[in-house]
Amino acid sequence: MTGAPAGRPPGRLAGRLALITGASRGLGAAAALAYAREGAHCVLVARTVGGLEEVDDRIKALGGEPPAGLYPELLRCVEPALLDEVLRRVQGNRWVAAKWLGLNRATVRKKLGVYNLTGAHRPPSVQ
Repeated sequence: MTGAPAGRPPGRLAGRLALITGASRGLGAAAALAYAREGAHCVLVARTVGGLEEVDDRIKALGGEPPAGLYPELLRCVEPALLDEVLRRVQGNRWVAAKWLGLNRATVRKKLGVYNLTGAHRPPSVQ
């Protein structure tokens, strides 16, 4: 997550927040750089971290700064619902949920505790 370049005149997007998906390469990366040049704080989202770090570094080289406190707030709002939905879809199987989320089981267990989720999604019993 990076944002408005320092020391430049404000652009058309100064002080605005831009959520850019697919930001690790191609059109998403180009959009992130263009928005940052115009002064937007960019929240970068992609499936690959390496590409995001490269785009983030390029925006920082322009003088961009991350919007303060956004990531923890976004995580707090989105992560519990994501965990709950994945566990529902895998019928409470934490091993499969961890695989789907790209996490290890211990991390899933820890996050369930942090958000007071039981992960006890089971299919309805057939009578």
